[in-house]
Amino acid sequence: MDKFNCILISGNAFTDRFMRDADLFETFKAFAAPHCVEITLKPGVTREQGLQDLRSLCERNGERVVAVFIPGEAKGAYCDTKVKLISNGKHFQPLDDILNHYEFKCEESPIEA
Repeated sequence: MDKFNCILISGNAFTDRFMRDADLFETFKAFAAPHCVEITLKPGVTREQGLQDLRSLCERNGERVVAVFIPGEAKGAYCDTKVKLISNGKHFQPLDDILNHYEFKCEESPIEA
């Protein structure tokens, strides 16, 4: 079985939507924080599919996913290119600073948004 770490940048979708609806967040801001997630794949499942499945699972569970990727790899990654700043509820941080830390560049995602 393939085991690897990925970075998930996400936050509660209700809070994100509330902040936007209350005009506290512009469209380029998101309520999210980075999390390191260890994924163990079943035989025959690719890393790309594992990233897609993680994103889908998080969204079904009420998360607003800004990005999910393997540090230093673009293959299979998802990134919302409209987001420029994320907030953990206490302070804002440029998304690019976080992505640069993990050696990842947010480009148009090959995965449908």
